[in-house]
Amino acid sequence: MDKKIKLLIEKYSDNELLLNKLVVSAFANFNKIEFCEGFLLQYIEKNDKELLADIAVLSKQCSVEDVISVFELAIPNAEKTANGAVYTPKYVRDYIVSQITHSIEKPLTDCLCADISCGCGAFLYTLAKAIHDKSGESYKNILNHMYGVDISSTSIGRAKIMLALVALSNCEIVNETDFNLYVGDSLSFDFLGMPGVKENEGLDIIVGNPPYVRSKHIDPTTKQNLPLWNTSKIGNADLYIPFFEIGMSILNERGLLGYITVNTFFKSVNARSLRNYFANNKLSLSIIDFGQQLVFKKKLAYTCLAFLSKHTSDTLLYVKANIAEVESNKNFVYSRIKYE
Repeated sequence: MDKKIKLLIEKYSDNELLLNKLVVSAFANFNKIEFCEGFLLQYIEKNDKELLADIAVLSKQCSVEDVISVFELAIPNAEKTANGAVYTPKYVRDYIVSQITHSIEKPLTDCLCADISCGCGAFLYTLAKAIHDKSGESYKNILNHMYGVDISSTSIGRAKIMLALVALSNCEIVNETDFNLYVGDSLSFDFLGMPGVKENEGLDIIVGNPPYVRSKHIDPTTKQNLPLWNTSKIGNADLYIPFFEIGMSILNERGLLGYITVNTFFKSVNARSLRNYFANNKLSLSIIDFGQQLVFKKKLAYTCLAFLSKHTSDTLLYVKANIAEVESNKNFVYSRIKYE
């Protein structure tokens, strides 16, 4: 990212309203969009000369992906450590969403979709765009079937802004009442209480990047909720571990789940309960392992893609892959490994 943009992010990162105004106004300028109504109007700046000058700088290049990058980079470092917030590269989001939307049996426009650690909404955007491109369905209708939960109120606010900008770029105006985005701790959140989810017997699609927070960095309040889940009840579980169990508990019988997460759960001591959970329930699990390649360049975390469904299987599918193969949307040949 351009050094001038990084300086702007640093300048406004402590002022949520001004940063939001910077991004929304720059996006409108870059995409030549006129605002006439909707909740985004509050973020259009017309008077502050210093802010207007900075908006002009960002306006030179401000696509949806740029909006996502700015919002993610503006998250304070303390919050990144506590909540595990990190920007997921576009090619990873595209690959996960492509695999899920290609494999789901239900019509995409009828699917209830979620990211249960949604951050600023990058996965939700990728999923909404894929459904829109495949079906021609309006973003307004797609958002009615899309759910997001995050512990950060700032991130949820920015997810609403980003998704509203996506809709607006398609000449659609959405309001805050059109979103199913919630501030909450997913460890204790009532997902089945969200509109329409119980009637649908759960969610059809779950995608995301569960928060990677090491046990020693989990805040005390969050730590109290870890024993609510069998996979994190014993030992010093990292925060990402129960997100598999949470996702599967709210996925319906024909639903699909796709995550990017750390690959330490293959053999780490604190993920033993998670491995037992997969094996005992004979879940259909496919793993694309990046080994020691770094998907998140500035975060020393070795990762994999994991796809799950409630179809039972005595084996899991595994393949070691490199980043370029995922970027090119390669169809992999998996090895089949018995759970036992």
